[in-house]
Amino acid sequence: MTYTESRNQNNNLVKNKKGTKRILVVDDEHDISLALKLVLEDSGFEVDVFNNPLTALQNFKSAL
Repeated sequence: MTYTESRNQNNNLVKNKKGTKRILVVDDEHDISLALKLVLEDSGFEVDVFNNPLTALQNFKSAL
């Protein structure tokens, strides 16, 4: 299976079909959080990414 075929198959697995959904990603590895952000945004999600859990928590609380 080629990369493009694999990507197309994965795109069918998770699609945000009912409007905008927001996801909070917290990971201390910048590369992992960036990869998650790209995949999720490509699937139609709005993504907030943080590498520091305390900053993520502060941002989450202020959005409530």
